Amino acid sequence: VILSEMGTRYGIQAGHRRVLAFKFLDRNAIPALVKPSPEVLAEIQLIENIQREDLSPADLEIAVNALVARHGSQEAVAEILMKSKQWVSNVIAASGAREALGTVLEEHGVKSSLPSGHLRDIASLPAGDRVKAAKEALSSGGGKRAFRKAAEKAKEKRSSLASKKKPRRLFTLSLTAQKEPDGVVTLTPEVQG
Repeated sequence: VILSEMGTRYGIQAGHRRVLAFKFLDRNAIPALVKPSPEVLAEIQLIENIQREDLSPADLEIAVNALVARHGSQEAVAEILMKSKQWVSNVIAASGAREALGTVLEEHGVKSSLPSGHLRDIASLPAGDRVKAAKEALSSGGGKRAFRKAAEKAKEKRSSLASKKKPRRLFTLSLTAQKEPDGVVTLTPEVQG
């Protein structure tokens, strides 16, 4: 538990749930530290909040982004949180998608509550496709499978459009040189194919 001085008493800065657990176990004492620097305290509170089960996905994304900004790399944050680098990367990707899809998610009332994993599937799509896929997924119930299916459909559509483009016509250009009696060289182009 982390405490800060408040006159002649101490206030709990981090570890409220631990204190409640100790009270539940009828323990009279709990190991505690007196408040460290404000920066360290803010980081500790942020890390503790990330571990909470009732933290909204949007708040989780904000907290992870703040830690990445503070520590400079996803690897460092993954180590601090004891999560994989892939988990941190997915949370950041979902954060970008949530920000880009803000109005669409607000229209459906799920801006802060939609799980990050749902957004991860459409995060790699281009912006226009992302909006269409999100609308389609939300109108299909908004579940993880709906988002995955909408993302796959958008990727298939994009790849089929790319394959329907007319192939370039290849041709060969040859030049025939002819020397005139007055010494002038005339080039005649000939296109084949």
